[in-house]
Amino acid sequence: MSIDQIVEEFVRESGLILEENLVGVYLHGSAAMGCFNEKKSDIDLLVVSERALSDETKRRYMDMVVRLNENAPAKGIEMSIVRKDVCKPFVYPTPFELHFSVAHLDWYRTNPEEYIQKMQGVDRDLAAHVTITVQ
Repeated sequence: MSIDQIVEEFVRESGLILEENLVGVYLHGSAAMGCFNEKKSDIDLLVVSERALSDETKRRYMDMVVRLNENAPAKGIEMSIVRKDVCKPFVYPTPFELHFSVAHLDWYRTNPEEYIQKMQGVDRDLAAHVTITVQ
């Protein structure tokens, strides 16, 4: 599966899972800036939701991300979901609803309930991701 196919499927399934709660899905990082390296890069995605996600929605979303991650390059998918109200005006450090990277894959697979309960908080790196995405 190509990077474009993974992103297209990610966007399509995000719409199916989040429905009217989905504000947008934004590709950022090396894939958006034209310097993606299949062996060294991950697919960076920022998802904006209208409101908070239920645990059930988070579980469906994570199952989708993990499934698509199986077709991704070695570094996989890295994604964060943030609410629209923390984007404008921008909140720093930025709260997130859900985050995934391959570093957390085993945790999700072995204890998805714990992962969903604990994988929320703030991420100082989101400020850079959002700034670059907006630019």
